[in-house]
Amino acid sequence: MSADLAYVAGSGASVCYGLATVLEQIAARKETRIKKANPSVLLKLLKQIPYLEGIALDIIGLLLVLYAVRILPLFLVQSFVASSLIVSALVDYYWLKSEITGREKLSIVMVLIGIIVLGVVAHPGTSKPISQVYEWIVIAGAPALFMVSFAVMKAKASHAASITLSVVAGLAFGATSLIARIINYHHLDLYSKTGLLVIALIIYGLLGMTMLTVALQRENINHVNSALYSSEVMIPSILGIIFLGDKVNSGQDWLLYAGLLFVIIGASLIALEQKPVLLHPKSTPHEI
Repeated sequence: MSADLAYVAGSGASVCYGLATVLEQIAARKETRIKKANPSVLLKLLKQIPYLEGIALDIIGLLLVLYAVRILPLFLVQSFVASSLIVSALVDYYWLKSEITGREKLSIVMVLIGIIVLGVVAHPGTSKPISQVYEWIVIAGAPALFMVSFAVMKAKASHAASITLSVVAGLAFGATSLIARIINYHHLDLYSKTGLLVIALIIYGLLGMTMLTVALQRENINHVNSALYSSEVMIPSILGIIFLGDKVNSGQDWLLYAGLLFVIIGASLIALEQKPVLLHPKSTPHEI
């Protein structure tokens, strides 16, 4: 596998995710604003072409991430994912003619600086083998995260619950990247532990998409994205450094932490930016 292609894949994933967010927002704004999870709303969204196009781009982006993470450190790949917020902001500005604020400009600069720094210091390479104990922990994390999600969804809808679901979605998406980096495709056997890792990867992916959708039903999209990308970048990055041997060029550890800090702060700034949501003229805000 080529490191250059991995960089291209990471950048491509950022573009796919960013475009997908805009398309999914366009579809969502044609429906009533919702605050409670309701399956009928998802069925309505699935009938809209922009939403289906967004889902298709999300899948392409996920495949590109799974390729990139095979050779690039998790901290770099997850930072590419977070930069999709920049793509969304730029598409929103040039296509939907929304105003780009000073905070958004600052966040764009910060994330770009962070990614450039991480790209310079990152040391490409495959991950080191991890112990079977840690692999079983990753596998067991899928049903554990599912139970947490189920408990939060059963609880009364609140801001805290919605943010928790966003964090769960971020952890689930981060886990897919983590598994993709450690799995050995040359010894793939669905009846072995490797097969269980593949199943866990699928569960994490589906769980992440479901919890993200529910969170978006209940909470402002900017707040959701802030919690989502913070957990999706930070936790896998730390685990990759500690357990998978993700490393930087000699003597540049401080640049790694500086780059991650720039990405997370920049992503949080742009995610917390408040903008009016334009609903479809025939729609009225209410709870479903």
